[in-house]
Amino acid sequence: MARVEGSTAMTSLVERTQELDTKFTPLQIKRFPKRVLGETSEEKHWKGFTNKTEIPSDYKGRVACIDFSMRAPYTCAATGQGKVMLYDPKSHEKVKDVHPPDTVYCT
Repeated sequence: MARVEGSTAMTSLVERTQELDTKFTPLQIKRFPKRVLGETSEEKHWKGFTNKTEIPSDYKGRVACIDFSMRAPYTCAATGQGKVMLYDPKSHEKVKDVHPPDTVYCT
């Protein structure tokens, strides 16, 4: 590969830049109509899904897991921060708080 003098290389670079500038065509900026503030049909659809069976609880923390019993009375168990809370599925009342010992063994 031949070595090019500094001024020749700079001239070549300027020529290439000018060639690229001549090939550039500016694009028109697309303008879209502003969104009309109002409720769309999709927003109305999703607002229909409200939690009508909220379970009242004195527990104010992160729930790690929720599980339901496969047998009647289908009790709901919610775990979080080292305790298990059992809820009645019909009345949504807390049935029991279970505080397991420090060491728990799973089988």
